[in-house]
Amino acid sequence: MNMELEQKYTEEVEFEIEPQVFASLQEINPMEALAITEFLMEIDYDTIPLNEYVSTVMGGVAFDSYKNPITFALEIVKTEQHGIALSDVTLISMDEYLDLINLNLKLERDEL
Repeated sequence: MNMELEQKYTEEVEFEIEPQVFASLQEINPMEALAITEFLMEIDYDTIPLNEYVSTVMGGVAFDSYKNPITFALEIVKTEQHGIALSDVTLISMDEYLDLINLNLKLERDEL
């Protein structure tokens, strides 16, 4: 029985990262910045609504190597013509993250 593994199709999402994102990540603990960066690579960008040149702030939670939550806000612009641009990232409190969840502004990870 010849069973070959087939590669599953995964859509590559391209997005622009504004310099402010890198500057913000450099201002925080390197381990937190790494956890947030890994999370940014796993976001399901299809769930983010189009916002035609007006940024949307959405909340996310990443986890460090000790499984401690790192709550953050990501500023995103998503347009049909120009795609996705990440414009800033900021650490926020758990209360602020919960407020964003209540406003239906929670970043979701891509389910592969």
